[in-house]
Amino acid sequence: GGGLLITGPSGFTVASTCSIEAAPPERRSTYDIVAASALPVGMGCESTAAADGKLQILIKSGVGSELPPGRYRFQIAATNPSSTMQNPMLATSPCGYRHCWRFESLKYVGVANSPPLDAESYVVAFPVNMKLVEALLPQLTLAQQAATGRNDRPE
Repeated sequence: GGGLLITGPSGFTVASTCSIEAAPPERRSTYDIVAASALPVGMGCESTAAADGKLQILIKSGVGSELPPGRYRFQIAATNPSSTMQNPMLATSPCGYRHCWRFESLKYVGVANSPPLDAESYVVAFPVNMKLVEALLPQLTLAQQAATGRNDRPE
C-alpha cells in the first residue's frame, strides 16, 4: 500500500517495528485553512538503515489501500545520535543545512521507483550537542521555593 517514507540523518535510531502515536496539540496559525489530523487507523510503521547509513522510516497503509491526501500530525519515539552532530548551513542542500529530514508520500512504500503522490518536503535537522555536564541551580529562599513550587529533591 501507499504511505510515507521519512529519511533522516545517520545516527538517529528508531525501533525496527515503530509505534505511531498522536502528537500533542499544535498551536495553529490563524492562516491555516486545514487542521492537521491523526494518521488513519491501521497504518504500519517500520524503520531501517538505508545503504548510505541514513535512517529510513516507512509508514504504510494496508494492502490495497492508500493514505488519503491530507495534513497529518504524529510522533514516533526516536533516539538521538550518541555523538555530537553539528548542522551548519549548506547552500546546496534541499533544506539549506547539512542535515535534513526528507518526507515523501508514495503510492507503494518500500518499492523502488514508486511514483510519488505529492511533492517531497524537507525539514532542517537539529544539531546534537554534548551532554549537559551539570546544571547549577540558583539558591532560593524558602519563600521563593514556595512561590514557584520548585522542589530540588523530588521523590
